[in-house]
Amino acid sequence: MRSIINASALVKGGGIQVGRSLVVEFARMSQSKDIFLLIASKKFYRSIQDLKLPENFSIIVLENRKFLNKLVLPLKLYRIERNFLPDIVLTVFGPQLWRPRVTHISGFADGWCYMPIEIALNKLNPYKRFKRKILTRLKLLLIFKNSDVVIVETNSAKRGLISKGLETKKIVVIGNTYSDIYNQKTRVNRQEFGPFKILIFSAFYESKNLEIINEVTDILEKCGEHNCVFQLTINAEVFNEKFLGNRYVTNIGPVNPIDGPKLYGQSHLSFLPTLLETFSAVYPESMKSGVPILTSNLEFAKEICGNAAYYCDPNSPRDIAEKIVKLKNDDRLRKRLVRNGLKRLEMFESASSRANKYYELMKNKSEHGRV
Repeated sequence: MRSIINASALVKGGGIQVGRSLVVEFARMSQSKDIFLLIASKKFYRSIQDLKLPENFSIIVLENRKFLNKLVLPLKLYRIERNFLPDIVLTVFGPQLWRPRVTHISGFADGWCYMPIEIALNKLNPYKRFKRKILTRLKLLLIFKNSDVVIVETNSAKRGLISKGLETKKIVVIGNTYSDIYNQKTRVNRQEFGPFKILIFSAFYESKNLEIINEVTDILEKCGEHNCVFQLTINAEVFNEKFLGNRYVTNIGPVNPIDGPKLYGQSHLSFLPTLLETFSAVYPESMKSGVPILTSNLEFAKEICGNAAYYCDPNSPRDIAEKIVKLKNDDRLRKRLVRNGLKRLEMFESASSRANKYYELMKNKSEHGRV
């Protein structure tokens, strides 16, 4: 099977982690007759440079950050496809302006397009709200038009796409999970004495609701809680704009996926005040790393975490602060959440089982053509 793995759109966030995990697993399971061409963005390529890929893998790196690059990207992809002559194309996460000549399987993980979004839209000003609605319609149009099979990560996402008009037979659910790197033993370095380290392992998106941290730290300070430190993993420019001057917030900067286990090993709490998700790898990664989770009291989070997380009102800085204090001072609660998380992991795919489902789907569709 000659396969194009299109990761040209992966530039930040969980998409890079999923893409890296699939590449690692495909390299392990592929047979000698399989030939893979990986099309990578520069950012994604940096995340896999440490990998020793087998000879049946080749890589083309494309730049797509600037507007002009994005406009000419479809032409470049057409040329690559024409020269490589694949049997199947997998776009790790779409949509794309490109419609391959062969069967196109596209991952899709944009909660704006199929999940309840009122709570997230309310955070936007009128202009951004209008822009988001237009962008959502455009993405749905492209994913419907340019994909033969759409992979989503949850059943609720599938229901959402069906409600938007996508045929049921074109949707496949393959759950997300943590990367295989979390199966390796990592040194745990959580200090019993010292700051209570709260990790927010996320890129900066408005739907992630990270700015509420400033209000939370104000409340914690007024309550006499001076020992909580929030650790962000965002770009320095955004940090300086949004959080500079807040002595309770530090920034590690964007983290290479391979450094994730070490980061969790130094943290006492994993916090995600998100307003909109399809699936966040932060949840299973935290469970696997033995870190209790505090997250939004919303349907998507409960579907993924169940009893393995402590929930807060993501729009209430006071409720968030109270839940943090409760978790900080209640060792039994933290341990119970960790135990529940380890049990909850049995419900998720493993990195290998997820990749195997992708591979079998690609193999099947390459043999039977477009649906």
